[in-house]
Amino acid sequence: MAQLRDASTLAVRRHLPPLARRHLARLPETLRAQHERLANMPEESGMERLRQRGRQLALSLLQLGEDVDGAERQLMRWRFHPSLARECATWAGHELAARPRPDAPAPPAPHAGAGATSAGVRAAAASA
Repeated sequence: MAQLRDASTLAVRRHLPPLARRHLARLPETLRAQHERLANMPEESGMERLRQRGRQLALSLLQLGEDVDGAERQLMRWRFHPSLARECATWAGHELAARPRPDAPAPPAPHAGAGATSAGVRAAAASA
C-alpha cells in the first residue's frame, strides 16, 4: 500500500482494491456491514472530484497569500478548465472570507463597567 522510494519519498496508493469475499468473511459483523455501506455508496463523478480538488488547491493558494485572480491563473497553469478555475478560485475567496481569522484580536469580554458589582447593578435596575 505504501513504498519507500528513496530517503525522502514515500509512494502511497490513493485507491485500494476491494476486499475479496474470503477476507470479508473473516471480519466481524459490524465491519462487514460498514464495508457493505461504503462499497454501495454512489461514487462521485469525475467532474465533482475535479471540482473538489480545485477548491482545495485554490483555498490553499489563498491561505498562502495568493489573491483570487492569482489562484485562478495558477489553476489554469495546472490545466484546470478556465471556467472551473474561476469557479474554484471564487469559491475559495468566499470560503476564506467567511472563516474567522486566527490573527484577528479576540472581541473584548463584556463587563458591567469599572467598579460595578452585581449588587449595584441589581439595585440600579430595581430603582429604574
